[in-house]
Amino acid sequence: MREQVEAFRDKVEAELEQEDVRWDWQVAAGNEGQGLARQVALNDLAIVGGSVAGSLAIHCRTPVLVMPDSARSFTADGPAAVCWNGSIEAARALRCAVPLLAGASAVHVLSVGDPLSESEDKLAAIAAADYLARHDIVCEIVELPRGSEPVHELLFHAARARKAAFMVMGAYGQPRIVETLFGGVTKGVLASPAMPVLMAH
Repeated sequence: MREQVEAFRDKVEAELEQEDVRWDWQVAAGNEGQGLARQVALNDLAIVGGSVAGSLAIHCRTPVLVMPDSARSFTADGPAAVCWNGSIEAARALRCAVPLLAGASAVHVLSVGDPLSESEDKLAAIAAADYLARHDIVCEIVELPRGSEPVHELLFHAARARKAAFMVMGAYGQPRIVETLFGGVTKGVLASPAMPVLMAH
């Protein structure tokens, strides 16, 4: 295992030395999620893949960019899809994503369901658009009818139809029982992300 770790480190460091960024290498033993949560606490963004992404998004306050297993790059200047349900988590994810959205070629705010049935404690999609406008980011609001298709699949289909390079969404769940409450849209997205997804809790 040590030989595999060293070989992987040599490969990664060789690639990082070609980039114009500061970096360092940390090795830690123990619970993967807790170790990562400590490491990313003083970082602007955590880029992860695999099953640890959901737990990390819930346990830490750092935005998490979840990469599909097949991803080999990230296109920051492509179109972006913002998954909007008016929640505090969705609003926080939107705020965290502003630097990325400012460089996106287009921004689509995807809202699933009947906007007239929204509860008073939810922010309408137009509020998200107004917030983005304050940052000089123009967006298109896309209202998606709620059908029989799972919401996460509906969102992925809508994002792909708009050639989105990445998605933005809130992460939902309670830290101490995240395994049992991590259901619905968040679980569906994390099970098999169709594209990079920026998540925040």
